[in-house]
Amino acid sequence: MSPRQRETAFQEAYADGLTLAEQGEYGIALGAFEKAAALNPVSVEALFNLGACHEALGDPLRAITIYRRIVQLTPDDPDCYANLGTSYVKMYFREKSPAWRRMAVEAWEHSLQLNPNQPDVKRFIEQTASIR
Repeated sequence: MSPRQRETAFQEAYADGLTLAEQGEYGIALGAFEKAAALNPVSVEALFNLGACHEALGDPLRAITIYRRIVQLTPDDPDCYANLGTSYVKMYFREKSPAWRRMAVEAWEHSLQLNPNQPDVKRFIEQTASIR
């Protein structure tokens, strides 16, 4: 496959994934984002949406793995840290381990350091502090 063909295939798979995710078809969208990420393994956008699909489908642990990869590629991505925090807190609710809750708050706080204008993230931290 030529670089141009690869880019075209990536764009098509990524666009399909976005359309499917907007329709709530996360399982099928996941396949499209997996294809896009295979065609362009450093596409933060494809990886981010792949992680979001895993999270939406109830697999926060897989989403965490993907979000951590994104953080390696773009360490200043506040949205990735926000989603990472959400996946961590979902793991907390699943396992009831305080370590997951602590990691969620740390990820959200890092997200706020990168972009302080995130009222939802501030609310997540406040709500998580009251969970026991």
